[in-house]
Amino acid sequence: MLDLVTRLDDRFEDPVIAAFFSKLMIENRTSSTFRPIYASYRAHIRNMIRDEIVR
Repeated sequence: MLDLVTRLDDRFEDPVIAAFFSKLMIENRTSSTFRPIYASYRAHIRNMIRDEIVR
């Protein structure tokens, strides 16, 4: 599980960018423009977690 957390953290090495992206995605998740991006990101993270658990 630590490996999974590390890989997720590595996606956003710059904490300022990570915080900005997270805030942007959360605040705009109902926007028709951002919804596909948010959904894709969530699906990607969900798949990473699933793959780690399956291992």
